[in-house]
Amino acid sequence: MNIAHCTQVNVADQPCLRALLGSATDSTIIETPFHCSYGVNIHLEERVFLNAGCTILDSATVRIGAQTMLGPNVQIYCAQHHKDAEKRCAGLEVAKPVTIGKRVWIGGAAIIMPGVTIGDEAIVGAGSVVTKDVPAGATVWAIPLAFAGKATAAGDIPAAISYSG
Repeated sequence: MNIAHCTQVNVADQPCLRALLGSATDSTIIETPFHCSYGVNIHLEERVFLNAGCTILDSATVRIGAQTMLGPNVQIYCAQHHKDAEKRCAGLEVAKPVTIGKRVWIGGAAIIMPGVTIGDEAIVGAGSVVTKDVPAGATVWAIPLAFAGKATAAGDIPAAISYSG
């Protein structure tokens, strides 16, 4: 399907997009470009918004709850390669589902790893890599700013310290 000429796609206006996805409502909006592995494993509830550049590797089921917003370049991965090098080189892969609740906000360039569940009304900060379940109502981010300080006259850079301001 080629929707590259559009900047915003409403599922109601694109029958071929509706056919690609496992399920979606007329109120689903997807900004282009949008990439997915299969599409058939993606299920979107009412008023889901996917911003430009989202990628969903749906080798397992991906469910996104009503009124959830994904920022630009969010990536959702279901595929996980085998940890044993021989099995990995043989092409053995496992897929784990991803579930995102209702009224969730996922900031731009966040990555959601295989098997993760994000609870209702959670917020995931931009650039985060989510490897574990996020409880409902939680606000999480995984890349905190660190202040390294100023280099000394000798060129030494002090050890990083937490920045909380």
